[in-house]
Amino acid sequence: MSVVKSVRSTSWLLLAVWVVMSTPQRASAVEPVALAAQWGSLGSGPGQFHWPAQMAIDSDGHLLVVDHGNNRVQKFTTDGKYLGEWSVYGDTPLAHPFGLTIAGDGTIYVLTDQRVRKFTPSGSLIQLWGSWGACDGQFMSPTAIALDNSGNAYVGDNTNNGGRVEKFTDSGLFITKWGSWSTTCDPGEEWTGPNIRVGGLLMTDSGNLLVGDYDTNAVREYTTTGDLVTQWSCSNPGSMAKDAGGNVYIAGDATDKVHVFSSAGTPLYEFGSHGTGDGQFDFVAGVAVDAAGDIFVADLNNHRIQKFARNAATAAKTSSWGTIKYRYR
Repeated sequence: MSVVKSVRSTSWLLLAVWVVMSTPQRASAVEPVALAAQWGSLGSGPGQFHWPAQMAIDSDGHLLVVDHGNNRVQKFTTDGKYLGEWSVYGDTPLAHPFGLTIAGDGTIYVLTDQRVRKFTPSGSLIQLWGSWGACDGQFMSPTAIALDNSGNAYVGDNTNNGGRVEKFTDSGLFITKWGSWSTTCDPGEEWTGPNIRVGGLLMTDSGNLLVGDYDTNAVREYTTTGDLVTQWSCSNPGSMAKDAGGNVYIAGDATDKVHVFSSAGTPLYEFGSHGTGDGQFDFVAGVAVDAAGDIFVADLNNHRIQKFARNAATAAKTSSWGTIKYRYR
């Protein structure tokens, strides 16, 4: 009897092992990133912020940050060393910059109040276009901008009555739009068409456009002419970035998280929580990823930038340009 029990026990053990080994395993819930550095505080001095917003990495590997409340763009090394800034006041007293992207030739596009401004890599204004209104080529509240390989610009524009994506040439000539819009150019009328509340825009490696719609908690992939390809769920999708492998990083805005997806829209992991501590956020307004795969998060209401590295080990350091908390790999 004991031999039979022993055989049965061994059989069940072998079966259990076989099931575990042969059953597809879910991805680990452990966050595969850790805080590597952070910098910034409330203020208007170099390296300080008043609501840091969208960000981008330039061709030199530097981080550009829209400093919304201070009406400027600041440039840093990826370790947080301040390199310079420029104002985006332009022709209006209150520009309120928010959106930012960089072309392949280094030209910097910044969204401000109802305008797109183009700058040289050193911050000299090249061109601006746009005006307030609901007609083609006008903006009510532009929130995000992306560029395709031909240099065409896509701008997300929202109002109380609707939202849309507008497409322009690199010189600002209107091409097309999709979403909802006013049929009479009256900003006050109810817009028609499928509503899109644009939180973020990103060009995929295949040349399609990802649109974060925070009203329906969805990320939609469109062709560059506005045909829907696919979509997936994401809570409060805002600013978006991608890494060298095509994975998509999405600022969760009011969720105080960064959501990470594969290029096909499969959820990989997320990180962050509400608060003021290390690795916590109070409204995620921007996200960027550098060539090394490090992730930068604009922590809007905490007025700081946080940098995350994958599987980092903790350490601490004080730099010569201010106190910055580090964790090294």
